Amino acid sequence: MKLSKMWLCVLVGLAGFLLAGIRMQAESAPAVPVRVNKVVIYPSGRETISQLQGQGITKVDDYGSYWVAEATDQQFEAVRSIYGSRAVLANYLNRISLRVGSIDTSSGKQFDVPPKMQESETNGRRLRIVQFKGPIQPDWLADLNRLPGLKIINYIPHNAYLVFMDAITEKQLQTLRQTGGPVQWVGPYHPYYKINTMLLGSIGVVDVNVALVDSPEGEAALKEIVSYADRSIPTPNRTLNQIMTKIRCNASVLGYLAHLPEVLWIEPVIPVKLADEVQALIVSSHTNNTTLGIGG
Repeated sequence: MKLSKMWLCVLVGLAGFLLAGIRMQAESAPAVPVRVNKVVIYPSGRETISQLQGQGITKVDDYGSYWVAEATDQQFEAVRSIYGSRAVLANYLNRISLRVGSIDTSSGKQFDVPPKMQESETNGRRLRIVQFKGPIQPDWLADLNRLPGLKIINYIPHNAYLVFMDAITEKQLQTLRQTGGPVQWVGPYHPYYKINTMLLGSIGVVDVNVALVDSPEGEAALKEIVSYADRSIPTPNRTLNQIMTKIRCNASVLGYLAHLPEVLWIEPVIPVKLADEVQALIVSSHTNNTTLGIGG
């Protein structure tokens, strides 16, 4: 009988030890992050946003013919059970598509940027990517334009703009990222994003097109870029907030040029080659012959 009680105590103690270990493992295990999705919903005439709020979905923007909401996986399943095919996952709205890859602004996942091709902190204005939380509404863009010293350069898919601003303006921009604000992400525009991949690894002399921000800073940077040219360059073109020029330079300076805060992109000059038969006919004026037409 004493032996049975002893074993009972041992078993109880062992069970307590095991339970304590399981509890400690559960407490120390990293929490599984809850994924938040972008969802586009196409409502019928009688459906209202308040019905979504009843599902615990509080972040909803009304675009008239559709809504854009943020919902967890569980919330999306509940919404889809109500709206069916009229509720569509739209996580592409969290993705910024660049030539060298894409950035998932909901998770921060992106392609690797070589350390030497990352942006360095600098004084004055610099390039930033600003992404809105959904398809851009006019008043959101107006809020961005009202920030002092900020210059919008061009659109980037999805729902993003490349802008030129200084550190002070960027701090003011953070007010648009507060809860309920239209901006969901702001990030650097690294030099790595600027150089066409066809130029990576180039050696020797190359002909390139370079675009800069059309601004006083861009004018100053243009003079520096011209100083690296191996021959005279044509008059720069100005269009869509950009100064575009063509230079012939050594490929070894391309990385340096990309680090200039005012440079937007660097592309190889592709020689125009007339390769097909129709082009050859046009050049030789044979299309004036009534027996030789474009159609055969």
